[in-house]
Amino acid sequence: MSLRSAAVIAAAGGALAAAAPSHAAAPSAFTPGARSLGDSLFPTIGNGGYDVRHYDLDLDYAVARKRLEGIATIDATATQGLSRLSFDLSTWNKVRGVTVDGRPARFTVDAKRSKLVITPARGLRDGRRFRVVVRYGGIQRALKGRTALTEGWVPNAKTGAVVVAQPTGAMGWYPNNNVPADKATYTTRVTVPRGWSALATGVLTARRTAGRGKRATSTFVWNETAPTSSFLVSVAVGKFDVNSLSPTKPKRTTPAAGSLNKPLPFYTAITSSLPAQGKAQSATDLGRSSEIVDFYSTYYGKRYPFTSVGGIVTLQSFGLGLETQGKPTYAITEIDSTYGPGVDLVAHELAHQFFGNLVTPARWRDVWLSEGMAVFSAWVWSSTGTFFPVPPRDRYLDVYANPEYPISWRVAPADPATPRDLFDGDGIYRRAPATIEAIREILGNDGTFKAMMRRWLTDHAYGSATTEQFIALVKRTDPARSARWTEFFRQWLYTSYPTADGVPKPQMHVDNFDTYPLPAG
Repeated sequence: MSLRSAAVIAAAGGALAAAAPSHAAAPSAFTPGARSLGDSLFPTIGNGGYDVRHYDLDLDYAVARKRLEGIATIDATATQGLSRLSFDLSTWNKVRGVTVDGRPARFTVDAKRSKLVITPARGLRDGRRFRVVVRYGGIQRALKGRTALTEGWVPNAKTGAVVVAQPTGAMGWYPNNNVPADKATYTTRVTVPRGWSALATGVLTARRTAGRGKRATSTFVWNETAPTSSFLVSVAVGKFDVNSLSPTKPKRTTPAAGSLNKPLPFYTAITSSLPAQGKAQSATDLGRSSEIVDFYSTYYGKRYPFTSVGGIVTLQSFGLGLETQGKPTYAITEIDSTYGPGVDLVAHELAHQFFGNLVTPARWRDVWLSEGMAVFSAWVWSSTGTFFPVPPRDRYLDVYANPEYPISWRVAPADPATPRDLFDGDGIYRRAPATIEAIREILGNDGTFKAMMRRWLTDHAYGSATTEQFIALVKRTDPARSARWTEFFRQWLYTSYPTADGVPKPQMHVDNFDTYPLPAG
């Protein structure tokens, strides 16, 4: 998605302006880029006036000191005449120098909004491609964001580091335009002490060593050619059991006969200090990745969209799964260290490669689209298994009509009130996928639903999309019941329950969709 502003700077009118020489009018063509893109949940993130095309990140990490030194080379296109521009960057990263197209540029730090503000020596014309180089470094620390999650470059002097970029943690360790919609390609070059490994987004293209003794280092170069949102970028530094770190002969997936997919580089990295049982189970869980992506490709009629597949299992003080592009990240705690991430979580994060990564929420309030579809897709996948298969219909009923385990309907999936609601267990991970299953059932034909979702993945591939666009697609698929869909989505996506008049949950559902009395007008 292009972040080009719809605003156009008007030229001065009148005879005086018409008579003025072109060089006199030039300064008015350059204005500062916006320091926010107006996200309703994270109002300070994002920057206007440019669209990033590529990040080249040259990182040197001293594990024991938790110190990261970086050179970020950012290639972008101006979407307005720019006199000044900014990037999101946490203040513990001290900036030592900035150039724009090879010329030294003035810079300041807006600490309140975590912005690096840059004034180039010359204004940047609308449509011009330009390059910014930022030299920076600092002792890394976890970023505690508005979601209360652990984010950023999370360091551990004994075990390495892991990046948790969702939703806003990317600005903790490199300058970027930290919104989901501004996707770019990446080259990530990570230098670590010899004996440590570094994995990052994309395919390993080079690996080299340098120095001797205590100064010996290893450098790993990873390249991602598919557009990637900042929250999907990964780095993991650790001592891992890896299946392959060969730039020339990586392990590859083995797609099933007739699969839409082709063999791809397959990278797995499992923390070496995990118990033997945990390492074995993690390897088993990750080993099903090719089978799982084949299933999704067949179900939705879309080839797996990225250049590699795999996963990183890292021992941390917190547990989570992240849909980092191509290689999901699984942070597990000591308590769970003998179990591995679990194949259901692997299925969820691999579903995100289609829903969340290929098609990304345009705004953070649209996150239900990726989380809801990932949970739903994992429901469908698990329903085909032999170990307690549960049909998606039963999952829907468990959410909507299980009196023994009622859910909270407080969080409206498409209208979360606060950042902490973004990953609400009931609102986002149960109500949202139940909404998707309801849509599938109401459409009445599994083929119709699959074709609709294939259209979604095709129309917005490698870009971003909104809830409004999804609703419009459903209505185009079933135009005769457009008014009914409007009411359905009002109740299931936009309403917090119980309502002021005591309604406990949506009253329109799968079984009364065609008979529910619509509001007057």
